[in-house]
This record gives sequence, structure tokens and C-alpha cells, in this order.
Amino acid sequence: MSDMKSGCVWRKIIGGGMDDYNYARGRMKTELETHDIEAIALRVSEYLKPLITANRKQEDDTIFDVEALAAYLRVDKNWIYQRTRKNEIPYIKKGKYCLFRKSIIDAWLNQDAVKPLSPFHIFKKQHIRHSD
Repeated sequence: MSDMKSGCVWRKIIGGGMDDYNYARGRMKTELETHDIEAIALRVSEYLKPLITANRKQEDDTIFDVEALAAYLRVDKNWIYQRTRKNEIPYIKKGKYCLFRKSIIDAWLNQDAVKPLSPFHIFKKQHIRHSD
């Protein structure tokens, strides 16, 4: 638990019982300046960055079978089979199984992403219509 007091943070260390609380409250106060807190936060974030990146990489390395990919894309399994038969979707063939790497499927989906029109383009179209 922490209280903000004149730019400093006072930490109360709450233990198992009232004696621990009184001990911590009376003798174990730690005063941290704002810049100290920021420095701690920076070090913690630097420590966590590689762990978060590794976790994202593991998520991207997910392998789907046809059923899981159909659920991920919210399409019918037959749609997946049709695309693999026509080589329209990237997949890995292992024996009789078609497997799909999530990161590759995501990149494949992004290839067909429709880019939004700029506000200037919309204004230009409206201006052309009104000037006729």
C-alpha cells in the first residue's frame, strides 16, 4: 500500500499480523523520490522487455491444424481445404496433415488489407461532385 506525500512515496510493509504492521510502520519506512521511482520503473521495463518479446515470438510460432485455423479465421473448414488445394494459402504439409504457422498466416492476411482513403481524397471527391 502506498500514500503520496509531498512528492515522495511512503511504503507500508504489511506482514501477517498487527505486530508486523506496527514494526514496519514504525521502523521500516522507505522514502523514494519521483526520479528514483522512474529509474526503478525503467530498469524493470528493460528487464521485462526480452521476456515479453520472447513470449510474443512463442505466440507467433503457434501451429494450427485445419480446424484450429478455421476457428482462428472464423471460416468453414472446407474454405481452408479449398485454399490449400489451390495453393492460395501458405501451409506446411506433413504426411496427410496440413499445418499452418500463425505468424505466416497473419502476414498472408495483411497482404490483402485494404488501405483506408485519406481524408483529403474524400474531400477531393466531394469537391468534384459539387463543382459539376
